[in-house]
Amino acid sequence: MYKGYKFYFDKLLLPVAPPKLELKINNNNETVDLANNSQVNLLKDPGLTDITFEVLIPVLNYYPFARYEENSTEEFYDWANEHGYRMENVTLYNQDQDRAFLADTRNVTPATPEYFLEFFEQLKTKCAPFQFIVLRDRPSGALLWDTNMSVSMEDYTVTEDAEDGDDIKVSFNLKQYRGYEMKYLKVSQTTTTEQKATVETKRDTSQKPSVSNTTYTVVSGDTLWGISKSKYGDGEQWKKIYDANKKTIEDTAQKYGKASSSNGHWIYPGEKLVIP
Repeated sequence: MYKGYKFYFDKLLLPVAPPKLELKINNNNETVDLANNSQVNLLKDPGLTDITFEVLIPVLNYYPFARYEENSTEEFYDWANEHGYRMENVTLYNQDQDRAFLADTRNVTPATPEYFLEFFEQLKTKCAPFQFIVLRDRPSGALLWDTNMSVSMEDYTVTEDAEDGDDIKVSFNLKQYRGYEMKYLKVSQTTTTEQKATVETKRDTSQKPSVSNTTYTVVSGDTLWGISKSKYGDGEQWKKIYDANKKTIEDTAQKYGKASSSNGHWIYPGEKLVIP
């Protein structure tokens, strides 16, 4: 298992990177028959991308390739509290971060499979998109390239196999999510029996007024997608915030020991961002 691959559902890091990832960019092109029996291909925008992979969730085994990580001490404590770790020997973290992040039950209680399965179920039942992120790092730690996509949880399958011992495997089918608008036609009748039609436009999510040239201070748990959702009513506009604050975000990420922010994936409490 190559440690240079990290898979995230929002900010949840999957403990073991899947050995295989498939992204199917679907086709919307249409082939039509002409009167002379020839055919032409009508080219259209691509359809939604389908994402499939299977991930191992360790139960009792101690695997050196399993990762339960954050990087700064503050992030680690936040992550440990959120994921059910019992910090009885915090000096281990200061001495050897890698061993602290692995599921070493002599020092910490690791996140349980029940935690991950509950998290997956929430993604399925809350009827809301989330960010699917894959970071591919060079051995030096520099970002090679990444996948950062808003997706929906279509379905997932949990498999318990005797050949896997106590471990379980979960296979996922995700689908790319695109925001959309719905238009409603409202017909009203006047006293002169004339009919008039008006079009009302409503978004599928609650729309908040755009805020121009204001600042926002990052708090623990924030993501650029979430901030964009809060400020613009559309998480897909997160890159607008990243582009306006690229130097601040990258400088802060390097201060915390990152080679880069991975296009805004890593932001930290206390950062002051301009909301364009």
